[in-house]
Amino acid sequence: MKKYLAALLFAALLTVPTVSFAEETEVNSDDVKLTDTASEQLETEQTAVDENSNTTPVIGWQEQDGKWFYYDKDGNLVTDEWIESGNAWYYVGVDGAMLAGDAYTIDGKGYFFNRSGAMAANGWATDGHFWYYAKANGELWEGWLLYNGQWYYFFNDVQYMVFGPQTIDGKVYLFDRDGALVTKSGWIPFMNDWYYINGDGTLLNGWLSYNNQWYYLLDGRMATGAQLINGQYYYFDASGANVTRAGWVSYGQSWYYIGEKGVLMEGWLPYNGQWYYLGDTYETPFPEYPYFYKEYAPARMAAGYEIIDGQSYYFDANGIMATNSWVGGEAYSRYYAQENGVLKTGWFAYNGEWYYLGDYMVTGTVTIGTEVHYFNSNGVWQYQIS
Repeated sequence: MKKYLAALLFAALLTVPTVSFAEETEVNSDDVKLTDTASEQLETEQTAVDENSNTTPVIGWQEQDGKWFYYDKDGNLVTDEWIESGNAWYYVGVDGAMLAGDAYTIDGKGYFFNRSGAMAANGWATDGHFWYYAKANGELWEGWLLYNGQWYYFFNDVQYMVFGPQTIDGKVYLFDRDGALVTKSGWIPFMNDWYYINGDGTLLNGWLSYNNQWYYLLDGRMATGAQLINGQYYYFDASGANVTRAGWVSYGQSWYYIGEKGVLMEGWLPYNGQWYYLGDTYETPFPEYPYFYKEYAPARMAAGYEIIDGQSYYFDANGIMATNSWVGGEAYSRYYAQENGVLKTGWFAYNGEWYYLGDYMVTGTVTIGTEVHYFNSNGVWQYQIS
């Protein structure tokens, strides 16, 4: 009985520090003190049961398999309920386990509980990945927050602080790595990209004339490479400047041709007596899938096997359309380009030998219609099997 009374006294004196900041505190993860003091104090309540008695009910906090549970004065497990213990508030879920170390939604409101399970109130809290701001009553802040002269924003559905470019009420803003709204106008680097900020803190979208160069911003981020703008493609170099000089330009491993007024050429292009094609490209990643779609590549110079307006063509590594020649690799990727560039299909006589080309030059035993033929490894017809 003495042990039982002592345990009750410990439970009454149980105090757990909450996570909070004074209003003048700067946002800093080092300032958040998430201790396990409560867990150490809760352990003392395990002595509430007299080891020599089978009739004394288990009450207060009890640890089971690494989780904490609370039993009322009658020894009943408390579930899905708030518990005031010491100077802090706790919450146990539907299974009775104490919530801890994360943000949770309870009755439609967000709350954060530190590692000891105490509800955060009146300050910043973090789970190590996201930051939250708890009101005096513990509810997590949503929307805009002015704190120490800086503006922050918290998502309405998950309540954690945002950073980077964010669209809010139809406008795009940039928040730094600490979550503070960037209000300084001009060019701002962020996460390997450049943004241009207006005087009101919103990001500029669209064309920008700056130092005698033209730039284009997509949701505030500086565009580079080929970009579709109002139905036409333009090219921007690595510095973001729009290139208007006519001619070939490279970006990454792709080539483009700039025409009048800086607009990228699309479609067929005659250049120095050769034909090129600028537009969507396809590739042949596996022999059995010669029409496998590669990716959308606007105005990019075609190379390799391409399908254009339902016809097959082959372009070398320099983008030149092949004509009157064998092209490609061995066997399953070998083709013959005719004078007009279209790849030959069907039976084909070349240098006194017969070949057969379906999607590519065939080899080995092949069924053509109702007949079976054999072609050697170079694609030359040998004999009819049946």
